[in-house]
Amino acid sequence: MRQPPTSARLLAYQQLKEVLDHRFPLSELKAGEEKPEDQAQSLRLVRGVLRYLSRINAVLAHYLEKRPPNRVMRILQIGAYEVLVEGQAAHAVVDQAVRLAQSHNSTAGFKGLVNAVLRKVTTDGAAHFAKTKPSPLPKAFRGQMKAYDEEDFERIETAHEKGAPTDLTLRDRDHVKDWAKELGGELLPTGSIRLGSAPQLSLLKGYSDGAWWVQDAAAAMPARLLGDLTGKRVLDICAAPGGKTMLMNVLWARNRRRPSTHAADCISRNRRQQDSAPQQGVEARRLAKEEPTRPLLMCRARRSPGSHSIVPEIA
Repeated sequence: MRQPPTSARLLAYQQLKEVLDHRFPLSELKAGEEKPEDQAQSLRLVRGVLRYLSRINAVLAHYLEKRPPNRVMRILQIGAYEVLVEGQAAHAVVDQAVRLAQSHNSTAGFKGLVNAVLRKVTTDGAAHFAKTKPSPLPKAFRGQMKAYDEEDFERIETAHEKGAPTDLTLRDRDHVKDWAKELGGELLPTGSIRLGSAPQLSLLKGYSDGAWWVQDAAAAMPARLLGDLTGKRVLDICAAPGGKTMLMNVLWARNRRRPSTHAADCISRNRRQQDSAPQQGVEARRLAKEEPTRPLLMCRARRSPGSHSIVPEIA
């Protein structure tokens, strides 16, 4: 009887195919019925593969006379990432990769290839990996960044490979120092907490009761710069998943001066915002066309040099 792969690896395989083969944004993929810890592990694997993709492919090329179908490459890429970057136990990675190949009729015939290639990766793949360079910036990015030289590009590409840090915004700012100590993070001058590693957020204290939410430190600043919002109606455009909306309500709620805040985004992203709103005590409702709003808060699309550190699939 075939042994199935872990739910996390199976989900990672499916998501990686969606991103690389169907060009679907990772941020727009709908969560399934998998456990939160499996979803978190899957997301970590997919993001990791995307960040190290060119280096992983360069290593795999040493052991492939002919590139296999994309569906098989996705299995090899996940396994190679686990071995070369995460340093997972070789026998466990190979076993799970073979199980993953066996779980689909379209890849079952390649289980021998998957086994042989990944065993070679675990043997001397690290030496090949050490000789590779970080994945290059997209040509479209380079074309818009004429002020940078090759050395600058290499530093940016190295930063992209490491990924953006995880910042948290606290609901109760009076105890932000205590939370920074509790979560093992760094308290930034702006009041955000920056985590030193990338832990599974759903397992951290305060996650289930909404004591904090994930929000880039820079994204937390606009809401603090709007000034006194007492009695005002605010329209937050491009709002999902809702960090700035929640922060505006939290900042003014303690004195019962919470503004009337309306957040708008595309339908798929709005669903995530509506899911998180009740956890922070914010009501989600549809805004009537005739309702006047001022001031206006808008976070422009991420098209800066650091964008791909946060959204790795655009590279």
